[in-house]
Amino acid sequence: MTTIQALTINRTYKNNGQHSQQTVDFTLTGQLRKADNHKWNIESDIPELNMSVKADRFTLASDLMGETLSQKVSDYFNRTASTSWAYITTEGQIYIMNRIEFHMFLMLFCTLERDSTKNGGKIKVRFAHETAKVREWLRGQV
Repeated sequence: MTTIQALTINRTYKNNGQHSQQTVDFTLTGQLRKADNHKWNIESDIPELNMSVKADRFTLASDLMGETLSQKVSDYFNRTASTSWAYITTEGQIYIMNRIEFHMFLMLFCTLERDSTKNGGKIKVRFAHETAKVREWLRGQV
């Protein structure tokens, strides 16, 4: 795992995930572009790096198969277009992970959560909140 401090950009999105994606993209590629709206299994958030970007309170994907966390995470890795992952902390530190590291991160810190009935009520993999324990674990992996 490697880490880099995010560069500061003007906020153009109210949505934290989109702003985080744009921040990581700018920090790593120097490009300031619109956050993507591609399916996770078709294209990565930062296509030239095959990188998916995650931030506090992320949902892994809403259309994963399986009943358990392990099954849903396995389905994700079987179908994802990404080969690397960036998690940006609430403090602006970017942690770049490979498949093994991101898998460990998901299994340690994500849970299954039921989506709202408005959104179909499916079970999804959710990273609920960044804690001191999460930040400590990330720092320990570098």
